[in-house]
Amino acid sequence: MINELERLVESGEWPVGTRIPPEPELMRDLQVSRNTLREAVRALVHTGVLDSRPGDGTYVAATDGFAAALARRFRNSEALEILDVRRMIERDAAGMAARRRTADDIENLRTLERRRAEMAHSDNGASVDAELAFHTAIVAAAHNSLMLDLYAFMTDAVRESIAAVVDSLAGGVKGHITLHDQLLASIVAQDPVAAEQAATEHLESVMALLAKGGIS
Repeated sequence: MINELERLVESGEWPVGTRIPPEPELMRDLQVSRNTLREAVRALVHTGVLDSRPGDGTYVAATDGFAAALARRFRNSEALEILDVRRMIERDAAGMAARRRTADDIENLRTLERRRAEMAHSDNGASVDAELAFHTAIVAAAHNSLMLDLYAFMTDAVRESIAAVVDSLAGGVKGHITLHDQLLASIVAQDPVAAEQAATEHLESVMALLAKGGIS
């Protein structure tokens, strides 16, 4: 039973971040009892492949045990450690995106940057999600599937690091960081040196603000 659930996750039928079907539907489709299904789900929650959210459902957290362990390691890291790794990945991703971006990538990035700017003065959750979507799209525009997978493992930790900045500095980051336009413009202009510099300055600015706020 556990193997069948793992197969559904690994096959991509249940992508990471999606909620798995309700118990009655799974029991019918998999032809198993409620107890058998619950034991399998509990086992995968324990390994970190699934994430049980009381009152909301059970979500896919990782594609396999290794991915779950890696995601857990990122979640248990300190904010500045996460930013160190983000700086390495996002700097190189920005340079690669500047060299490899397509017209569709540019359209998507422009849309997400407009949304990020619009959400800057909204509630923290929407602001964090918009910021994360923009930076994830830059990594995607690098067209390196391994890099994108690694960044995906960091998603929860990256979201928490962004939220820590917004929460601790009461919106100071929104007014302080003005490098998103330069970063996007460099990618559009296919200038990898400028793109890497803008990405580095962006993350170093965030790191300085976190350190100033006493967050390690």
